[in-house]
Amino acid sequence: MLVILPEEPIEAFHQIKTYLGLVSLIKNARFFIFCTKNVATLFHQIHPEATMVEYETSERYLFSDEFHALGKYFLSEEIDLCLLLERQPDNALLYLIGKTAAPFRAGYVGSAQYPFLNIQVNPAPSKEYLSDRNFMIARIFGASENSRLRWSVAKETLNEISHLMHEFSMPVGVRLSELTRVSFLTPLENRGR
Repeated sequence: MLVILPEEPIEAFHQIKTYLGLVSLIKNARFFIFCTKNVATLFHQIHPEATMVEYETSERYLFSDEFHALGKYFLSEEIDLCLLLERQPDNALLYLIGKTAAPFRAGYVGSAQYPFLNIQVNPAPSKEYLSDRNFMIARIFGASENSRLRWSVAKETLNEISHLMHEFSMPVGVRLSELTRVSFLTPLENRGR
């Protein structure tokens, strides 16, 4: 299975839930993640068994040597399913999808038409969060949302933030937008008071 992630890191980040749903559903599949180099590390940490195929954004143009070589590589790997998670693919990505010769090529409605995609999915409009709306593409293949994705902050990070708040005399429990210049003094300005 080839998963083509969005070029923008934030958009790729919102596809983690979709990717994890597919990984939990298709346990014995060989996954290829096609993404930019700045996103690859994150997805490698999430699923180290996947084959990471990284590219430079400067090489993402139609008929570039790198994309031509990648197209040959994916063709030789006999990809069965290609998921395009980029909402606005350029011609280089469409070329790559065509070169895979995957029998099933899925993506979001409006991202590409047949023959590049033969399965088009509407994101779930009733969902509030972008990652939940994106999950619809995993749901059509049978993935279920059996566990909610949770994020945490390392204790060291919390300690650093607490220290900075104390150092800058920032009151705890107040929104940053509510702080004024008077209440937000630098450590040097605090020493003078």
